[in-house]
This record gives sequence, C-alpha cells and structure tokens, in this order.
Amino acid sequence: MSGRPVGPPAGSAPGSAGRGGQARSLDLAGTLRIHLVGIGGAGMSGIATILAAMGHRVTGSDRRDSPTLRRLAERGIAVTVGHDLESVAVAQLVAASSAVPPSDPELVEAHRLGLAVVWRVELLAAVCALRRTVAVAGTKGKTTTTAMVAHILEEAGERPSFLVGGDLPGVDGGSRWAPDSPWLVVEADESDGTFLALPAEAAVVTNVEADHLDHYGSMTALRGAFLTFARHASRTVVVGIDTPGSRLLAEELDGAAVTPVTPVTPGRVGTSGPGGIGGQLRRAGVPTGAMEGGRGQETGVAASLWAARDLAAHWEAGAGNAAAGRGAPVVVTCGTSPDAGVRAGEVRVGRSTTSFELDPGSLQSGGPGPGERGPGSRGSGEAGGRRVLRVELPVPGVHNVRNACAALAVTTSVGVTLEQGIAALATYRPVGRRFEWRGELGGVGFVDDYAHVPSAVAATLATARAGGWQRIVAVFQPHLYSRTEMLGAELGRALADADVVVVTDVYGARESPRAGVDGRLVASAVHLARPDREVHYVAERSVLASEVGGLLRPGDLCLSLGAGDVTSLASEVAREWGGR
Repeated sequence: MSGRPVGPPAGSAPGSAGRGGQARSLDLAGTLRIHLVGIGGAGMSGIATILAAMGHRVTGSDRRDSPTLRRLAERGIAVTVGHDLESVAVAQLVAASSAVPPSDPELVEAHRLGLAVVWRVELLAAVCALRRTVAVAGTKGKTTTTAMVAHILEEAGERPSFLVGGDLPGVDGGSRWAPDSPWLVVEADESDGTFLALPAEAAVVTNVEADHLDHYGSMTALRGAFLTFARHASRTVVVGIDTPGSRLLAEELDGAAVTPVTPVTPGRVGTSGPGGIGGQLRRAGVPTGAMEGGRGQETGVAASLWAARDLAAHWEAGAGNAAAGRGAPVVVTCGTSPDAGVRAGEVRVGRSTTSFELDPGSLQSGGPGPGERGPGSRGSGEAGGRRVLRVELPVPGVHNVRNACAALAVTTSVGVTLEQGIAALATYRPVGRRFEWRGELGGVGFVDDYAHVPSAVAATLATARAGGWQRIVAVFQPHLYSRTEMLGAELGRALADADVVVVTDVYGARESPRAGVDGRLVASAVHLARPDREVHYVAERSVLASEVGGLLRPGDLCLSLGAGDVTSLASEVAREWGGR
C-alpha cells in the first residue's frame, strides 16, 4: 500500500487531534508497517498478534524482556528490548500503550518524522470497527466472561476473532484473528477510562465494584464511565446485578434514553472534533481533569482519554441516523439475584466443577420458547410455567455461575440458542490464572489465581472452601500501591477467610512506592478482622517460597493470589522441596 494512513497533523502529540478540533481517521485496510511502543503489555501484545494475522508488518519495543516478547518473536513479529528508533523510521503508523509517556524517545522521533501516531485505544477501536463486536467490561470477571463468549460462538460454528486479557488453552495467548468471521469478542478494560471509545453491537458489564479509584476518584465516576460504555452498544446491554454498583447502573440504563449508534463503515474509524462528549463525561462523573494535563502526565493516560473522548463523540454523532430505524438497545439483567432477568439458582459447587439451574426469563433464544423443552438442554424442567435449564460448568465457583449467565445472555441476544450455549459451556476450559490447578506435591494442592481486589479474593476463597481441603493457605501479593492504600482493609477482611495468610510486599507494576504503603497494611487488616488467624508478612520476595514451604502440610491447599509475579510460587516451592 502506498502512502501513509491518515493521522494527526505532523508534529502533534498522540491523542491530540480532538483537542485541536481536527478530525482523524484510521484505516487498517491494505498492508501497513506498524510499530507498537509498549508491545509487551497484555493489551498491546494481543493487538500485535491480530495486526500481524491481518497481514500488517508489525514491529514493537518494550522496556523489559518477557515471555510475551519471546512469544511474539516466535510469531514473526520483530521485537526489541529498549528503544527502537530504526523501526520507527520505516513505520507508517506508530501506536503506544497508555502506560508510555508522551516524552518517550520513539514517540518523539515519530513526531519529528511526521508519522501518524495513535494510542492503543484508537487502534483497538479501528479493529472493532471491522467486525460485529461483543465487548465485555466489568471490575472483575471480564476475562473469563470474554473467554466464555468466544467459546460459545466458536462451538456454535461462528469461529470469532477475539482479544482476551489472559492466556487461553490451545491458543498460545489470548488473541486470534479469523479473516472469514463477522464476529469479534473483545475484553474492554476500564482501568484508564478509554474503554468508552469502543464501538460494539453488544456490551456486557459483569459488575461495578470499587477499583481503579486512583484514576476515577469515586464510585460515582467509575459507574459513570460504565454508563457511557454501555450506552454505545447498538443492540444489547447485558448487566450483572449481583453487586450494588452494577444494579444501580442497570437501573440508570433502564430508565434513561439509551441511544444506539450507527455502525461505521468497515475498515475506517473516524473521530469528530471536540464535540460534546467532554460535557457528557463530566455529567456522568468520568474524570476529565486528567485530560487537562494533571494526573497522568507521566504516562499516556491523559492523552489516551482525549483520544477516547473524540472516538466516543464520533459514535454519538451517528446516533441520530440509527435511532431513525431502530429503537434503543435491550437491557438484559443477569445473576443470582431473585429479580435478575436471566437468573441462576440451585448452585452446586465442587472442587473442580459447578452446576446451576438457569431461568432464562423472557430471554429469546431462537430455540424452543418459554415453557418448552428443547434438545440439548440437559436436565431441563419447568418452574412456574417457565423453562429451567441445567447448566454444567467444568470450573468451580459461584463467580463463574455469574460469568456464565452473562455469556449465555449476550450470545443468545446475537443469535446463538440457549441450548447451543449451554452445550458449549460444558466443554469450556478456563483462562490461565483463573483458579488454575498447578498440581499436587507432598500431599499439598497448589492453585494460582489472578484475584487482586477484595470481591475477587473473597470469591476465590469461597471456591477453595467448597473443595474440602483441610486448610487453605492463602499467599497474597498486593498489586499497586494506590490499590493497597485504598483497599487494604477490605483486602484483609476478604483474606481472613483463609486458615493461614501470607502477605508479601506490594507488586508496584507501573507505580512508584508510596511512603507508609506496603504489605503490612493488608496483613494488619487480616489480624484485625480475625485475631485467631495465623498471619505472616514476608517483605522479601526472594525468600517467599522458603517461608511458605515451611508452613505447608499434607491436606493443605496453597492458594497464590495476585496480579504480579506470585504466579510462579508453586514451581518455586517445588524447587525448594527438591521435587519431593
């Protein structure tokens, strides 16, 4: 393809087109040379895989080596540890993760050369615009729900493209591009607010709970962001209502004029000028102050928010045409709550499986209607004249019941029958680090889980309790200083359900240490909640396996929890024990 894609004016910063009132479009047709800054991140690595599968020539850089970089290299993507100005010089398009500062040497060089420079959200929105998109968001459960949706569509014969923030069995990562499928299933990350820019035919909000409050500032602001995200769905919004925040969100959606949007022309995403989205975001409580150069200047978060704002304005600009031919999208509620539109009951949790009865309510499945029994609905029955379907999951936990309800609701809304969805879930295989069985050694079972917020920790421990272990030894690694400072007490209360608790120091990831904030905040909160619990604080990561190994005894479940490098604990303990 000759020439360069249309992008911001030469010398402008990524995400700045809207601030100057200039339109931008991003065309992914043809073959482009695309360089990704921060390619090793979970979001960027998945996009890199998809772009390469689409036929683009992809290069990328990251500040440190990782298994993700090595996996990308095996797929033929040229990756560099450190800055790669040579790849920038021959690129047609440069994209950056929001974790990358605008002052990054590669972005500065791209500006100097007059290249088109965009943020990850703009690239992801352009990919979403190529397909009928199902976008899954939520403060917990979104990765598993996204994987379940993709699996259901796969088993229904749709072979979707997908972008999941975790490792899927048999995929070697969490992304795939299927050239001949009309469907894309994408995990929509709310952490930096840019998820509101994604165009979707169907949207899912699994729940709304306290997280990322260092960015949003309040639950009102967080819920406002989810409201903006959900309102961009053109067909269906599925909301899990088992948490107070998401229940309130469903009420706001159901009582408001939920405006559908016009699907854009495949292959091109455009953004309007400043538009009115900034005002809407402020009314919804979304923090736009960071856009003005306050918190977030050290990374690309502020500029990414501007880019997301402009993309959202683009979707809203087309809403009038859509509204003329179609009503507002349907709002479907789901969960274990008695008043959920799609309700799960009679839940039975085992060590490695879960089953429940699904009352689909008024949900239209395209199969047998309410009150009828259809083939493949294993254990179907009637409850008050309504069809009840038995669902068998090969994964444990009530939280997975909620995830499955959301996945069934959204896939049914786009044409898969409930019977197809239920049959597919019976063969679902979990995402990596979601109550992942790591093996047994010396009579001790080892499970690893990504849980790092209070509700997820509580759900994972409840799942472990159902397994019948003699003791649960929970090893928790706090993630982010900001989260530990805000939620340390709640994390301690959640962890107090374990028999023995080991807390490490904070895994800072992208954050710098904060005075007075370390793992002792969580350990102290455990002791305060349950003084009878055995609690250990291990500040030095290098001795964690030795300390934990000395605590374990036959009959225990060692449960490693957190979003950091605690995931390797099982193999580290095995080395300490010498393979006994």
